[in-house]
Amino acid sequence: MGKKLLVLLTLTCVALTTLGLTVFSGQFKKGDAFTGEMGISADVDLQKLKDGLSLDEEMLVLGKRDGSMAVYSSDLEKTMDLPAFHESEVHAIAVSPDRKFMVSGDKNGKVVVWDVLDQKVRSLDDAHLGDVRDIVFAPGGEYFATASKDRTIKIWETGTAKSVQTLKGHQSYVLGLDFSPDGNYIASVGADNFLIIWDVKTGRKVREKGNSHYRAVNQVLFSPDGRYLYTASSDSLIKIWDFFTLECLNTLKGHKNEVLCLAISPDGKTLLSAARDNTLLYFDAITGEKTATVALANNLYVSGLEFAHSGAKIYVGDMSGDLICLDYQGRKIVNQKAVEPIYALSKI
Repeated sequence: MGKKLLVLLTLTCVALTTLGLTVFSGQFKKGDAFTGEMGISADVDLQKLKDGLSLDEEMLVLGKRDGSMAVYSSDLEKTMDLPAFHESEVHAIAVSPDRKFMVSGDKNGKVVVWDVLDQKVRSLDDAHLGDVRDIVFAPGGEYFATASKDRTIKIWETGTAKSVQTLKGHQSYVLGLDFSPDGNYIASVGADNFLIIWDVKTGRKVREKGNSHYRAVNQVLFSPDGRYLYTASSDSLIKIWDFFTLECLNTLKGHKNEVLCLAISPDGKTLLSAARDNTLLYFDAITGEKTATVALANNLYVSGLEFAHSGAKIYVGDMSGDLICLDYQGRKIVNQKAVEPIYALSKI
């Protein structure tokens, strides 16, 4: 019986692989639903997360080196570990505006779509051929986009997890993305130093700017009104761009090492930046004037920078394992905990 069972399981795995499905050892249970070419869709226990959302609690989700993910409260206390659907470093996490969906991406190119309310997870094993470096949701949440080291950007339907557009045009790794506030455009940046604007519906380039920085461009953000773009680079500079012309309006200096992350306040007035020089800088988002400097821990390699939903707090995660909460107006650290190395950070 043992040999027959082994043969049966082997044939089953081969058949599923032929259909484009992935078998996770030890992760299936009764009730799992398969979805053909879209990978697997599994029922998971996300009740704690769902309960927290029903109480309108603010939470943080962390991606880790071993592929696992964990949820923390706004007080920086761990509340739950998420089921393991990644096998490599989780480098990108995004949450939909309505907080119903979460998407994570890893070093191997896998993308996982978490339906928080219905407590289902869909795993897209071959979403990309390289490391997934950034994930962003459209303002309405109906689509999300992924950026990869395979030099492509993909746009997906959130509800079905089907790819609807593949954007090709970068000559090297795509490292950062953002949707315009009206959802009609995507801005992308990468290791090729290009800043590109894409039409979401057609998938075509609208505008592009080569040599936008001297080194790799790590992140791009739209201003809340859609008039400006902000880029952060390994050349230690931040730039403000006119969205309509891609004219550089200002170059923001102050960091002494590569700028890793940007965040903009909900009111659009303040731009925050974190770099490998252990500082968090405040800038006026319109004039580019530096208004404050906050010293962070030594040897900090920031992997995530987020404003709280209210805008009152700032969360910082880093690869050495520090999770930090700052008072935005007070411009000081109010809570800091050594947790575990953080490779991606998003608020929920």
